[in-house]
Amino acid sequence: MACYGFIRGNYGKCQPFPACLSEVILKFYDAMDVELVANACWSLAHLVEYDFDETMDGNQTLQLIAEYEVIPILMQLLHNETDLGILKALIRCSGHLLSSCNEVSHLITGSIIEHGILSAFHHLLSSEFHHGFQKEICFIISNICCEEAKYVELVIESGLVPKLVNIALAEPGNYKVAKQAVWCMLNILDGGNQQHAQYLVEQGALRALNVALRVSVQQGDSFSFAVLRGLRVIASFGYGVVINESGADGMHVADDQV
Repeated sequence: MACYGFIRGNYGKCQPFPACLSEVILKFYDAMDVELVANACWSLAHLVEYDFDETMDGNQTLQLIAEYEVIPILMQLLHNETDLGILKALIRCSGHLLSSCNEVSHLITGSIIEHGILSAFHHLLSSEFHHGFQKEICFIISNICCEEAKYVELVIESGLVPKLVNIALAEPGNYKVAKQAVWCMLNILDGGNQQHAQYLVEQGALRALNVALRVSVQQGDSFSFAVLRGLRVIASFGYGVVINESGADGMHVADDQV
């Protein structure tokens, strides 16, 4: 539990803190000290979340994380770890890293994707054992799709879209999880092109948007406006979308688009 103490004090005095944490993770992971590894991962997550203190801003934090190759260690654990406590800390840490908005954040995003976060998420979303991580994983994927168009392509190539559609359709009783899965699709539409929109439609995204629109309207959630914007994007690419009170009721593809 000592790792929590690092971030409660002035961690700028023990620079480079990310390097210390990466050493702790490696040393105690080999020693199978699950609790300490989880705490170290949580400490790193908090370090990024709270961006800066009196001596170190968030930009410096990310630079140190990149310099001391912390990300390859985190992604290796994300691929291989089975302990739910460590997995939760790793996913949360990844989410904070991908939510950072400064001049080096795009380098962090590129490194995280390069070291296989999408394939790790594909595995986690395929397992009933990791069902409780779906909402947070979908949130992270939606952030990735907001970064650059090339990341939209990588998300599609990873095979995650069918997983996201299945989550959106399988979780009507868990609106928060389904909503995050639909956000991924909407961000793909925003950052993608006609081929990406066609791929989404082919994978059943229109039905998922239909359900999301209906449920969000029923709950009085303004998310319905975001869903409608997504449907307009699909329509703008030549797909006919019919809207009624229940949502997107049907679609057809123009002959020249098939």
